Amino acid sequence: MFIESFKVESPNVKYTENEIHSVYDYQTTELVHENKNGAFQWTVKPKTVKYEFKTDTHVPKLGSVILFSKIILMLDKIFFSFFS
Repeated sequence: MFIESFKVESPNVKYTENEIHSVYDYQTTELVHENKNGAFQWTVKPKTVKYEFKTDTHVPKLGSVILFSKIILMLDKIFFSFFS
């Protein structure tokens, strides 16, 4: 099935005339080696990384295949960075 257009309804997504702005909070953990009470210990702490995306809504007539390929590559990198 081919969907020509859609709109995301989310408090993290804002539409302007020419762009879509979105915010994503990626929640992960970090391992910290720290001195507590004179002794070093490893501590696992929660960590939130905020990603902000801006996407043009206007697709140029020429080079749209190249633009689409760049978007796919960008999304691929983002997806795999979340799981690595």
